[in-house]
Amino acid sequence: MTEETAFEPISKKLPHGGAANIRGEIVWRITREELEEMKGRVMSIFDEDD
Repeated sequence: MTEETAFEPISKKLPHGGAANIRGEIVWRITREELEEMKGRVMSIFDEDD
């Protein structure tokens, strides 16, 4: 089994990000709303007019 195949189920369970422990149990996950909020904060740094 390749590394990519081994991690495929986790990536499908965490489509927007998060973390899993060594046993593959989800420790925390990022929701779509949290992801969009984080993107907005990062993009606002670059959108500021100096």
